Amino acid sequence: MDKENLIKAGELLGINTTGELLDPRYDHTFKRIFTASEEQSKIALIDFLNSILFDGADKIRDLTVINNEIAADTYQQKKPRFDIRVIFENGEQALVEMELKAKDNFFKRSLHNISRMYSSQEISGSSYGSLKKCYMVGIMGYNLLAGKDFGYINSFAFRDKNGREYKALSEDMQIVYIELEKTADFLKKPPEELTNAEAWGVFLRYASYDDKRDVLEKISKKNRGINMAVNVLNYISKDTLERMKYESEMLAEIDRQAEIDYAVKENEKKTVIKLAKNLLDILDAEIIAEKFTLTVDEVNDLKNSD
Repeated sequence: MDKENLIKAGELLGINTTGELLDPRYDHTFKRIFTASEEQSKIALIDFLNSILFDGADKIRDLTVINNEIAADTYQQKKPRFDIRVIFENGEQALVEMELKAKDNFFKRSLHNISRMYSSQEISGSSYGSLKKCYMVGIMGYNLLAGKDFGYINSFAFRDKNGREYKALSEDMQIVYIELEKTADFLKKPPEELTNAEAWGVFLRYASYDDKRDVLEKISKKNRGINMAVNVLNYISKDTLERMKYESEMLAEIDRQAEIDYAVKENEKKTVIKLAKNLLDILDAEIIAEKFTLTVDEVNDLKNSD
């Protein structure tokens, strides 16, 4: 793909394609950084999750990337798929999803996915006490939560109507949203003063921008996990085959979006025609044409159609 078309493709997908490094926010690159077979990927993923879920505490010592698809109960059901699904050494699980642009109701999707993950666990004997905590981490390329009270990272759990948290209900499911568009102020801070979670936000949001390389180098020296992620990103950005896969994924996604947009427009067109037909015996052709952005000839043609 030539440079001009690459830039246009990036603009359509909401990623930066002008830099030397690939954009870690893009689905293909994101999964490649954190789930490759190299030990560096595991170190990066453990550090990222410890930073986001446990304020940098060394809670997760080991994890395994598992099948990112939860089987449907019936053939009619949709199978949830995730960017990354892992199980920790203590049996707890986490889903990690990167979403660059708003697509559907992410709140309901989060609840659906974490519930399915939680209920997909096997119950030891007849005891529900064997069920382990599940985490849903949504990384957003847009602002999902409105209001100044919501910052870069927001964590949610069950509470009663008075806002009180009851541990027995809230401790087993946790939904965390990370909004990368709220990381701009982090660039104003000295890199050595950034928390691990903030440093990861800077990496994900700005690693592909050449003018941010100095910041990237400084936070990677401070944080071993980010250093590992930068190493993987450097490798795949320089590898010709990896670049080809990256661009191929981009083209495929643009084609899918174009197909969806076309289907939506066609469906809208059919709806407009149906409504216009229902008004043929009530309104003049000129009025119908004006209301539905049709030409008078198109409205007249409807009178003769089936």
